[in-house]
Amino acid sequence: MAAVSASNEVLPLFAILKGKRLSPEVQELQNHGIVITATINAWMTEEAFLLWITNIWEPYSSQFDRSLLLLDHFRVHLSERVLAELERCKTDVLLIPKGLTFMYQPCDVYVNRPLKDNVRRHWREFMIQQNDLGSIIIIYNNVLEKPSKPKKEQVIRWVDESLRSLDFVEDAFFSVILRGFEQFEENFKEAEDCTDSDNELIYEEEEDEIDEEELSDLELM
Repeated sequence: MAAVSASNEVLPLFAILKGKRLSPEVQELQNHGIVITATINAWMTEEAFLLWITNIWEPYSSQFDRSLLLLDHFRVHLSERVLAELERCKTDVLLIPKGLTFMYQPCDVYVNRPLKDNVRRHWREFMIQQNDLGSIIIIYNNVLEKPSKPKKEQVIRWVDESLRSLDFVEDAFFSVILRGFEQFEENFKEAEDCTDSDNELIYEEEEDEIDEEELSDLELM
């Protein structure tokens, strides 16, 4: 899980691995400012998100009188325990409209793609190194040899290095947030205008369809 402040400050990486326990090699990475946990399916859970709040968000947000956290509508973000803990941290939560994170979520706009590109670069370099070592897929004496896979702690290092190497445009996050609010306001006004127009149209049509006899019947009722 990657988090970046509006001033382009990258918060410590929060990694979730699949399983029940962390290996000693993975645990050692926590001495380098990376927070790591494990869940059965490697998905974000309520407990995992609370761990992120305690170990990453609270230490960062405590320097401010009050802070704002931009989140999507993922159910974990909306749980009572999570919202209560964020309130304890004096944090207001702003939810991105459903289906619009690609446009209004700064991390989706400025972080995800370059982050994945950087991680892929590390992967390619690793595979090239495997080839140089002669361990790429080959058949030797009827035995299929496969390249070794990167270990979990190695992949976590790649993600952490990739995240910290990102070069953000000045005020990039503010521009996305402001653009989102402006676009939302425009869309809301357009929807409001359409609703008013539709109501007027329906009202006029209904008046045209009611004759004098029907109007008298309505008045009698």
